[in-house]
Amino acid sequence: MQVLLANPVCVCAYAVASFLFFRHRIPYEEHFLVRFFGEEYLRYRERTWIGIPGIRSIRPGELWATDS
Repeated sequence: MQVLLANPVCVCAYAVASFLFFRHRIPYEEHFLVRFFGEEYLRYRERTWIGIPGIRSIRPGELWATDS
């Protein structure tokens, strides 16, 4: 509700919380998309962009914490 009312503190807090969530979540999900779809997802990822400044895709061969 406070974001809709343009409360500047809430707008800033929401933006920071969203950024921190997506900075962690996007690489986590991409890892499993690469494992499930393989080369097909890698080709798709080359054609698209995340669209959130400061958040990058995982690099080929980069391991996620759940891998051993």
